[in-house]
Amino acid sequence: MTTLAWQQPLTWLQHMDARIVQSVIVLLLFWLAVRITRRALRLGLLRLEAHIQIGEARRRVLQKITSVVLWLLALLVLSGVWGIQANVLWAGLASVLAVAGVGLIATWAMVSNWTAWVLIVLTRPFHLGDEVEILPENLSGRVSRQGLMFTELDQDNGSCVVVPNNFFFQRIYVRRAQMALQNQPADQTA
Repeated sequence: MTTLAWQQPLTWLQHMDARIVQSVIVLLLFWLAVRITRRALRLGLLRLEAHIQIGEARRRVLQKITSVVLWLLALLVLSGVWGIQANVLWAGLASVLAVAGVGLIATWAMVSNWTAWVLIVLTRPFHLGDEVEILPENLSGRVSRQGLMFTELDQDNGSCVVVPNNFFFQRIYVRRAQMALQNQPADQTA
């Protein structure tokens, strides 16, 4: 009877040691996968830069999204190592996403701006450095920064107009390409 009393904690400890070792291996493998994937993505996007103007900020966002997805996958694998059933995780994730969905519906303007940013990135209706005028508000300036929510237009007087991304799909705007402005004689650009 005394041998059984000592065997149970030893068996449990051995089982825990195996899980810890497996967890460390999983974390190391995913850390390596994240590093390799981020580097490959960065090099691939740099090669595409000649064809598509992506920009440093967008490269960083894509790398962060890739890293988050890989770490979430690592979390899923780790939960399997520790004996947490996948259906429990999916139920918890569905609950969190349902609450987040209600919150996102309540903040539709943010979703609208994010969607507009994705469409701006994909369709490229204007580029950094282009002169843009939004009608009928008469907001104008040179595109200096594009974020998930807003596009910044630098004006000649030094001020900056921050325009929600969805304005570019709800309003009429005029774009004067940067190259066209550079090719004009100096007396016409003033």
